Amino acid sequence: MLVLLMGIFVRMVVALSRTDEVWPDAHFMSLEPASQIVFGRAYLAWEWQQGYRSWTLPLLYVPVLWLCKVFGFQGGLVLIYAGRCFTALISGLALKKFYEILCVLRLRPWVRWSMFAGFSLMPPMILWGVSALADLWVMIVWMTVLPSIYRLSQDQSNRSWLKLGLLVGLPILIKIQTGLFALALGLGFLFQRKKFSQLVFYSAGVLTQILILGGLDWLTYGVPFSALTQQIQRGEVTSRFYGVAPWFDYFPRLLGDQGAWLPLLLGVGFLVALTRWRSSYEVIRTRGEFLWMILGPALLYFGFHLCIPHKETRFLLPTLPALYILVGLGLHLTPGWVVLRRFFSRWSISPRIFRMGVLIAGLVSLFWVSRVPVYLTSVNIAPLEAQVYHLQTASGQGSGCLLLFDHHWSWTRGQLILGDGMKVIEKHVSDFSEDQDANCAYAILPESKLPLFYSKASPSAWRFVDQSIGHYVLIQKFQVR
Repeated sequence: MLVLLMGIFVRMVVALSRTDEVWPDAHFMSLEPASQIVFGRAYLAWEWQQGYRSWTLPLLYVPVLWLCKVFGFQGGLVLIYAGRCFTALISGLALKKFYEILCVLRLRPWVRWSMFAGFSLMPPMILWGVSALADLWVMIVWMTVLPSIYRLSQDQSNRSWLKLGLLVGLPILIKIQTGLFALALGLGFLFQRKKFSQLVFYSAGVLTQILILGGLDWLTYGVPFSALTQQIQRGEVTSRFYGVAPWFDYFPRLLGDQGAWLPLLLGVGFLVALTRWRSSYEVIRTRGEFLWMILGPALLYFGFHLCIPHKETRFLLPTLPALYILVGLGLHLTPGWVVLRRFFSRWSISPRIFRMGVLIAGLVSLFWVSRVPVYLTSVNIAPLEAQVYHLQTASGQGSGCLLLFDHHWSWTRGQLILGDGMKVIEKHVSDFSEDQDANCAYAILPESKLPLFYSKASPSAWRFVDQSIGHYVLIQKFQVR
């Protein structure tokens, strides 16, 4: 419980402090469309305009933004904080299920503690744990349902197998590719020669979730199964549009994300399993019925993503619990640790020293997390956009206009942060005309472009307000026509 609480606490701190992370899919595929539902304003990317994504993920954040609206928060960074804290809390609570998985596998106590502490307090897991990504939510949901999937598979009743199918199909509502999880388990059950009626009810449960996904598309786009059909038809082209990577690209990505220790321990565990093949066989024989439910879907999912053209580290998130479990199995089989355990068992560790150790581990994690660079951290303009919201609210002038100069759309937090009535105009400074844009009271642009801007506008009419990471500045006009 102490490690769990520390894991949640660290994630909450990071959620409120590392707002410099600008990952487009962590905003425009979740919080921004949720803003459209709650506030009636949003920058909707092409996926939402063309029915390419399911609305399941944005719906998860609707209650959070609705509560913000009830308490009077209509814009600003508070809405970003709320979404990140909600994700941190849910991902932290999912850690409890991960520990339950380790207990069901009956790993040695020190192995359970090591893997649980690593999964809870490793800086990469903390940073991923506060992002509003579909891949993170798949990992959370899959970890949460895995113990129940195992228990239901031990029951012979058709009702239990229907529930099992419903749980296995749950991640499909968030990310369609997770249908591979259902396929992997279905093939495993078929190989185990489960009863025909059980397989039918299992398939019915998975199919029910797919029907729910199609019904949600019908309600939101007016076309049933819009996201499913479009991703099947256009997935390859869309993937290539965002870049192509070699098939082995995920291996260096994993090394860069998790560090060298995890692949190193995985390799050592594999060698130990080969040399102690009898012990390995015993572990597989006694734990194999749950072990394959963890590793089978992860391996199929990982293999599928090796084949697709475009690759990003976040795609690996649903497979990371299985990776940590593989490392734990290797440590479980290592005989040398038994000697050390017997040696250190002569001295007992007081609860106070243990609590102090967990506290130090959490503080060390916070130290490293605060210094780890994350995606597009150098171009964060969210604090400046939040200031536009507060300035506009304080002025009481109603709707306003913001000029965004020489920026990429992924750097902004869209309409969610700007509040009601704020119009956004994107331009290059070289195309600026004071006559055409006289109604805009605010502008955000690179500091290096200020001389060019002032050569086209009256310097006395604009005043410097603030500067953010990446040398972007916010300026405000004194008088608006």
